[in-house]
Amino acid sequence: MPDVTMTEIAPILLVVAIVVFHIHTCFTEATHLNRWQPWLIIFLMVIFGTLPIYFVSRTALFKLCIQLLLIALFFII
Repeated sequence: MPDVTMTEIAPILLVVAIVVFHIHTCFTEATHLNRWQPWLIIFLMVIFGTLPIYFVSRTALFKLCIQLLLIALFFII
């Protein structure tokens, strides 16, 4: 069995952390979308995917910054 080092595991764990954090952000910040029209939510999700969820509150924008830092860290590793 080959030895697995942390330099091989760290990028995989980082990708998993980014995906889980993105899903968590989408579900927790979706409560802010109650003020929006349903057709607008569907339209934005079709056009931009889950990106508009990061602009519904300050905490979501902060989570976007954290995710961007994690992505930058992924490319540094």
